[in-house]
Amino acid sequence: MNPKICVTLQALNISKIIKTIKRLEPLSPDLIEIRFDYSKKDINPYKIVEVTKIPLIATARIKNDGGLWKKPEKDRINLLINACNSGFSYVDLEASTPNILNVASDLQSTSSKLIISYHDFNKTPTIYEMEEMYTRAKNSGCSICKIVGNANNYYDNIVYLEFLKNHPGNIAFGMSTSGVLSRIISPLVGGEWTYASPNQHEAVAPGQLPLERLRRIYELMELHQ
Repeated sequence: MNPKICVTLQALNISKIIKTIKRLEPLSPDLIEIRFDYSKKDINPYKIVEVTKIPLIATARIKNDGGLWKKPEKDRINLLINACNSGFSYVDLEASTPNILNVASDLQSTSSKLIISYHDFNKTPTIYEMEEMYTRAKNSGCSICKIVGNANNYYDNIVYLEFLKNHPGNIAFGMSTSGVLSRIISPLVGGEWTYASPNQHEAVAPGQLPLERLRRIYELMELHQ
């Protein structure tokens, strides 16, 4: 088994993105997620695509979903569509997006695959709530449903792992220190991939481990070559 790891980058500026990607390439991340909401200036997605062959995910989260995006909603959607047209492999769209079915349809007209994501920064959804989220996401035509909540205790990890056992090929894990276990285990029980930070100082969510540390954990488990 070779668990997939996606590294999330804060898109502060194009030069920082390119520099970080080049530093990460020898570590062979399976995917790279670009958080465009961290940028204070416009970034041309094509300039990112042309410097790497690693599959890319475009994301721009608003404040309610744990992001920093402050510009009009139409600009956010146009950016995501532009990223798709530039060659990004995936686009991550929050389930809370207004007119989500129309937006999802526009994104699916590109060659990129759609991820519909749910975030709860206060608690872990119940398995029944996750099933409802999954159904709504799949009804939008997405390729992957991503469910991330806050793990308030170690038992919360079980809910994410149970969901993935029932629906392999999707993404689910808990945030916070208590959720680290589900971050590590999720791709071993059916999760499409898990997420890591480029280093210990640039995590974008509570409990996110650096790539090198997560890779080392899998090596010690004799899971990652």
